[in-house]
Amino acid sequence: MKAKGTLYGIARPGRAGVSGGHAEEFIRGSDAIAYFVAVPGERCEGLDEVRRGLDLRGKRLVELFRGDPSRDAAHALARMLDAGSDVAVIMPDGWDWPDLCGRVSRMGYEAVVAYCGGPRAA
Repeated sequence: MKAKGTLYGIARPGRAGVSGGHAEEFIRGSDAIAYFVAVPGERCEGLDEVRRGLDLRGKRLVELFRGDPSRDAAHALARMLDAGSDVAVIMPDGWDWPDLCGRVSRMGYEAVVAYCGGPRAA
């Protein structure tokens, strides 16, 4: 296992699925899939879309809570990255994923973002 894992931000999985491209590669290569919910056990549309396109058996699924996604999520992700796990985090539309990835990067981890369905709409 690596000394530190890599964070992969997966943006917009509900718009075009995840087949092909970097998003699929990052999800397949990750040890864990993290996703945002408001309450424990809540359904995540982005995760549902990923499940429709990819087999997630053997992946650790991790709920992150929406209260303050940038700060709380960054520390939760850092613990997994410190253990050497690569983590793909499903970023819901409208969330400040550059802020989350930036915080994780400033903590000393590699963070990469992949868009599903092409470039981000302005």
